[in-house]
Amino acid sequence: MTADEAFPMHVFDAFGVDPSMYPELIGGAVRVIEKCPANGPITVMTAGVSRLPTDSGERVELAVEVLDGQQGAAQVAL
Repeated sequence: MTADEAFPMHVFDAFGVDPSMYPELIGGAVRVIEKCPANGPITVMTAGVSRLPTDSGERVELAVEVLDGQQGAAQVAL
């Protein structure tokens, strides 16, 4: 795995549960992933934002924790 792949792959490994990927992409390049750990909130996160340039040069992915049924709001927040 290259350094460019390592950070986005963290999203897939987070919380120790398998991701559920949304079928549509944001802007044609960013995947939205949902994770539902036991006894925890639903976490909706991005995979691919870290490939986009930022003013600071830092690589980031985004995540929002929501209650079940609020996944649409999480997508808007991302």
